[in-house]
Amino acid sequence: MPAKAWELLSDWIKPENATLIRSAMYTFRSLIAEKWRNNRILIAGDACHVMPPFMGQGMCAGFRDAWNLSWKLDGVLQGNYSANILDTYTSERKPHVEDVIDLSMYMGRIICVPDEKEAHKRDESFFSGTAEPIPEFPILTNGLISQKDQFNTLAGSIAPHGIFKINGAETRLDQLAKQQFLLLTSKAVQLSHDDTEILDQLNCKVVSINRDDEIVENGYREQDDNIYHFMNEHNVQALLVRPDFYIYGAAKRFTEVSGLLENLVQDLAEYTLTEAAIY
Repeated sequence: MPAKAWELLSDWIKPENATLIRSAMYTFRSLIAEKWRNNRILIAGDACHVMPPFMGQGMCAGFRDAWNLSWKLDGVLQGNYSANILDTYTSERKPHVEDVIDLSMYMGRIICVPDEKEAHKRDESFFSGTAEPIPEFPILTNGLISQKDQFNTLAGSIAPHGIFKINGAETRLDQLAKQQFLLLTSKAVQLSHDDTEILDQLNCKVVSINRDDEIVENGYREQDDNIYHFMNEHNVQALLVRPDFYIYGAAKRFTEVSGLLENLVQDLAEYTLTEAAIY
């Protein structure tokens, strides 16, 4: 082992210049726990999945676990949802982690080519632009995402993030959201009384992208136009976003927002608090 370590270090440092205190051969494993919840016991991060190193997704996956779980736990503790909403934690996160592990292993097979000639061919394919395109990053495919609207191709994707100027100070979208549902609209829109009631019921904050400096209700001037350009790219006028910033669903026209909100209420109805015990 020390001999191999010095061989790998030889281009930069020699035994006469340093002392090798410790060396270890790193062997990675990809593991996923079968069960992520047992009544009031829930696991997250490395406790339920071990990620290959090739995309740096280990800690990222742990953050996604925490964000997914936190708003659901908060809803249970606040008395807004029954405890069975916690079952969606595993059904949403486990397939996503499996997909990320598969993608990371795919990247590993590209990075770790031991044969020099094959590695040269790989490099040439990237330099020439003929390399196979890297697969899209995985999205959520199960759980609390819209399966009904025609734009559910966005459902399960991460929402765009933006920075806004409010009272002369920059504010991030996550600071505005404060772990609420979000209705992002491409411009200020007048919502019906029924829609407003549903928004209150969902504790959903409206954030409208204001394209000028005029002060309008729920209108915010976006500094980087990231959200605005995302909506234009996908030809949608509204995004309904979960507290963990995954998109529940999208609306091509403002007239479809009411249906999108009603769908979310119906999907959450399964998890409204009943007299059932938390177990």
